[in-house]
Amino acid sequence: MKRVRFAPSPTGPLHVGNALTAVINRRLGDRLLLRIDDTDGENALITDLEWLGISWDEGPARQSERHYAYRAAVERLGGSATYHLASVVDDIDFGITHVICGNDQRPNEALHRRLHEAVPALRGARNFEGARAYARIVSEPEPARVAAPETFVRFGELYANETSDPKEVLRELKAVGGDLRALRLALTGRERGPELAAVLASIPREEALRRVGAAL
Repeated sequence: MKRVRFAPSPTGPLHVGNALTAVINRRLGDRLLLRIDDTDGENALITDLEWLGISWDEGPARQSERHYAYRAAVERLGGSATYHLASVVDDIDFGITHVICGNDQRPNEALHRRLHEAVPALRGARNFEGARAYARIVSEPEPARVAAPETFVRFGELYANETSDPKEVLRELKAVGGDLRALRLALTGRERGPELAAVLASIPREEALRRVGAAL
Protein backbone atom coordinates (compact mmCIF):
# COMPACT_ATOMS: atom_id res chain seq x y z
CA MET A 1 0.00 0.00 0.00
CA LYS A 2 1.32 3.45 -0.95
CA ARG A 3 0.85 5.88 1.94
CA VAL A 4 1.43 9.43 0.75
CA ARG A 5 1.01 12.88 2.23
CA PHE A 6 0.22 16.35 1.02
CA ALA A 7 1.96 18.74 3.40
CA PRO A 8 1.63 22.37 2.34
CA SER A 9 2.95 25.24 4.42
CA PRO A 10 0.02 27.65 4.67
CA THR A 11 1.60 31.00 3.85
CA GLY A 12 -1.21 32.13 1.58
CA PRO A 13 -3.83 30.86 -0.90
CA LEU A 14 -3.22 27.46 -2.49
CA HIS A 15 -1.10 28.05 -5.59
CA VAL A 16 -0.96 26.02 -8.80
CA GLY A 17 2.17 24.09 -7.77
CA ASN A 18 0.57 22.96 -4.51
CA ALA A 19 -2.63 22.04 -6.33
CA LEU A 20 -0.73 19.85 -8.82
CA THR A 21 1.17 18.17 -5.98
CA ALA A 22 -2.11 17.44 -4.20
CA VAL A 23 -3.68 15.98 -7.36
CA ILE A 24 -0.67 13.74 -8.08
CA ASN A 25 -0.53 12.46 -4.50
CA ARG A 26 -4.27 11.71 -4.55
CA ARG A 27 -3.99 9.93 -7.90
CA LEU A 28 -0.88 7.84 -7.14
CA GLY A 29 -1.37 7.12 -3.43
CA ASP A 30 -3.62 4.45 -1.94
CA ARG A 31 -4.07 6.49 1.26
CA LEU A 32 -3.52 10.24 1.45
CA LEU A 33 -2.69 12.06 4.68
CA LEU A 34 -3.37 15.79 4.74
CA ARG A 35 -0.67 17.28 6.97
CA ILE A 36 -0.53 21.01 7.48
CA ASP A 37 2.94 22.37 8.23
CA ASP A 38 1.36 25.32 9.98
CA THR A 39 4.52 26.95 11.26
CA ASP A 40 3.19 30.21 9.76
CA GLY A 41 -0.44 29.81 10.72
CA GLU A 42 -3.30 28.12 8.81
CA ASN A 43 -5.40 29.79 6.16
CA ALA A 44 -8.08 28.61 3.72
CA LEU A 45 -6.14 25.57 2.42
CA ILE A 46 -8.83 23.10 3.38
CA THR A 47 -11.50 25.16 1.62
CA ASP A 48 -9.30 25.38 -1.49
CA LEU A 49 -8.76 21.61 -1.54
CA GLU A 50 -12.46 20.95 -1.15
CA TRP A 51 -13.15 23.37 -4.01
CA LEU A 52 -10.72 21.34 -6.16
CA GLY A 53 -12.58 18.14 -5.25
CA ILE A 54 -9.56 16.62 -3.51
CA SER A 55 -10.40 14.41 -0.53
CA TRP A 56 -8.03 12.87 1.98
CA ASP A 57 -8.15 9.66 4.01
CA GLU A 58 -6.41 10.87 7.18
CA GLY A 59 -5.94 14.23 8.87
CA PRO A 60 -5.61 17.08 8.76
CA ALA A 61 -2.65 16.64 11.09
CA ARG A 62 -1.18 19.96 12.12
CA GLN A 63 2.43 20.41 13.22
CA SER A 64 1.31 22.93 15.81
CA GLU A 65 -0.60 20.11 17.55
CA ARG A 66 2.24 17.57 17.49
CA HIS A 67 4.99 19.18 19.58
CA TYR A 68 4.87 16.18 21.93
CA ALA A 69 6.07 13.93 19.09
CA TYR A 70 8.95 16.20 18.18
CA ARG A 71 10.05 16.52 21.80
CA ALA A 72 9.99 12.74 22.08
CA ALA A 73 12.23 12.49 19.03
CA VAL A 74 14.95 14.67 20.54
CA GLU A 75 14.19 14.52 24.25
CA ARG A 76 14.52 17.93 25.87
CA LEU A 77 16.91 19.35 23.23
CA GLY A 78 15.24 22.80 23.81
CA GLY A 79 13.11 25.04 21.62
CA SER A 80 10.42 24.08 19.12
CA ALA A 81 11.05 21.58 16.34
CA THR A 82 12.48 22.90 13.11
CA TYR A 83 10.50 22.36 9.90
CA HIS A 84 12.81 19.64 8.59
CA LEU A 85 12.92 17.60 11.80
CA ALA A 86 9.17 17.90 12.30
CA SER A 87 8.49 16.83 8.72
CA VAL A 88 10.62 13.69 9.05
CA VAL A 89 9.15 12.75 12.46
CA ASP A 90 5.65 13.06 10.98
CA ASP A 91 6.56 10.90 7.97
CA ILE A 92 7.87 8.18 10.31
CA ASP A 93 4.97 8.32 12.77
CA PHE A 94 2.30 8.29 10.05
CA GLY A 95 3.99 5.49 8.10
CA ILE A 96 4.47 7.47 4.89
CA THR A 97 5.97 5.19 2.23
CA HIS A 98 6.25 7.55 -0.77
CA VAL A 99 7.06 11.28 -0.76
CA ILE A 100 5.76 13.03 -3.88
CA CYS A 101 6.53 16.74 -4.04
CA GLY A 102 7.71 19.53 -6.31
CA ASN A 103 11.26 20.15 -7.49
CA ASP A 104 11.55 23.00 -5.01
CA GLN A 105 11.85 20.36 -2.27
CA ARG A 106 14.65 18.39 -3.94
CA PRO A 107 17.43 20.32 -2.13
CA ASN A 108 16.01 19.01 1.16
CA GLU A 109 16.12 15.34 0.11
CA ALA A 110 19.61 14.49 1.41
CA LEU A 111 18.94 16.18 4.77
CA HIS A 112 15.60 14.40 5.17
CA ARG A 113 17.21 11.04 4.38
CA ARG A 114 19.86 11.59 7.08
CA LEU A 115 17.25 12.70 9.60
CA HIS A 116 15.06 9.71 8.73
CA GLU A 117 17.95 7.39 9.56
CA ALA A 118 18.96 9.22 12.74
CA VAL A 119 15.60 9.96 14.41
CA PRO A 120 14.88 6.44 15.78
CA ALA A 121 18.19 6.34 17.67
CA LEU A 122 17.91 9.93 18.93
CA ARG A 123 14.51 9.41 20.58
CA GLY A 124 16.08 8.08 23.78
CA ALA A 125 18.60 10.90 24.27
CA ARG A 126 18.12 12.99 27.43
CA ASN A 127 19.83 16.15 26.24
CA PHE A 128 21.72 17.67 23.32
CA GLU A 129 25.05 16.08 24.25
CA GLY A 130 23.39 12.71 24.60
CA ALA A 131 21.81 13.08 21.16
CA ARG A 132 25.19 13.96 19.63
CA ALA A 133 26.77 10.93 21.32
CA TYR A 134 24.01 8.63 20.05
CA ALA A 135 24.43 10.01 16.54
CA ARG A 136 28.18 9.26 16.65
CA ILE A 137 27.54 5.75 17.94
CA VAL A 138 25.26 5.01 15.00
CA SER A 139 27.12 6.83 12.24
CA GLU A 140 30.74 6.31 13.36
CA PRO A 141 31.01 2.80 14.84
CA GLU A 142 34.29 1.72 16.38
CA PRO A 143 35.85 -1.38 14.77
CA ALA A 144 35.13 -4.54 16.75
CA ARG A 145 35.78 -8.25 16.35
CA VAL A 146 33.45 -10.37 18.43
CA ALA A 147 33.35 -14.15 18.85
CA ALA A 148 29.65 -14.87 18.39
CA PRO A 149 29.40 -16.61 15.01
CA GLU A 150 26.12 -18.43 15.71
CA THR A 151 24.39 -15.18 16.69
CA PHE A 152 25.74 -13.34 13.66
CA VAL A 153 24.83 -16.08 11.21
CA ARG A 154 21.29 -16.28 12.57
CA PHE A 155 21.01 -12.49 12.52
CA GLY A 156 22.09 -12.47 8.89
CA GLU A 157 19.48 -15.07 7.98
CA LEU A 158 16.69 -13.15 9.71
CA TYR A 159 17.66 -9.63 8.72
CA ALA A 160 18.38 -10.42 5.07
CA ASN A 161 14.60 -10.62 4.64
CA GLU A 162 13.65 -7.08 3.59
CA THR A 163 10.28 -7.35 5.33
CA SER A 164 11.75 -8.29 8.71
CA ASP A 165 11.20 -5.87 11.59
CA PRO A 166 14.16 -5.04 13.88
CA LYS A 167 12.20 -5.72 17.07
CA GLU A 168 10.95 -9.07 15.78
CA VAL A 169 14.49 -10.07 14.76
CA LEU A 170 15.84 -9.21 18.21
CA ARG A 171 13.04 -11.15 19.91
CA GLU A 172 13.82 -14.17 17.75
CA LEU A 173 17.54 -13.94 18.53
CA LYS A 174 16.85 -13.64 22.26
CA ALA A 175 14.48 -16.61 22.15
CA VAL A 176 17.21 -18.86 20.71
CA GLY A 177 19.85 -17.63 23.15
CA GLY A 178 21.52 -15.14 20.83
CA ASP A 179 24.22 -12.86 22.23
CA LEU A 180 22.65 -9.40 21.93
CA ARG A 181 25.65 -7.78 23.64
CA ALA A 182 27.88 -9.14 20.90
CA LEU A 183 25.45 -7.88 18.27
CA ARG A 184 25.55 -4.38 19.77
CA LEU A 185 29.35 -4.44 19.72
CA ALA A 186 29.33 -5.53 16.10
CA LEU A 187 26.95 -2.74 15.09
CA THR A 188 28.37 0.14 17.15
CA GLY A 189 31.68 -0.98 18.67
CA ARG A 190 30.30 -0.02 22.09
CA GLU A 191 28.64 -1.87 24.95
CA ARG A 192 26.14 0.91 25.71
CA GLY A 193 24.06 3.36 23.74
CA PRO A 194 20.62 3.66 22.14
CA GLU A 195 18.19 0.76 22.25
CA LEU A 196 19.38 -1.97 19.92
CA ALA A 197 16.14 -1.90 17.94
CA ALA A 198 16.59 1.86 17.44
CA VAL A 199 20.15 1.29 16.24
CA LEU A 200 18.91 -1.19 13.64
CA ALA A 201 16.12 1.16 12.59
CA SER A 202 18.69 3.94 12.10
CA ILE A 203 21.08 1.97 9.87
CA PRO A 204 20.33 0.87 6.31
CA ARG A 205 19.76 -2.87 6.23
CA GLU A 206 22.75 -3.52 3.95
CA GLU A 207 25.03 -1.53 6.27
CA ALA A 208 23.88 -3.45 9.36
CA LEU A 209 24.59 -6.76 7.60
CA ARG A 210 27.97 -5.47 6.47
CA ARG A 211 28.97 -4.43 10.01
CA VAL A 212 27.97 -7.77 11.48
CA GLY A 213 29.83 -9.63 8.75
CA ALA A 214 32.96 -7.53 9.33
CA ALA A 215 32.91 -8.36 13.06
CA LEU A 216 33.21 -12.12 12.43
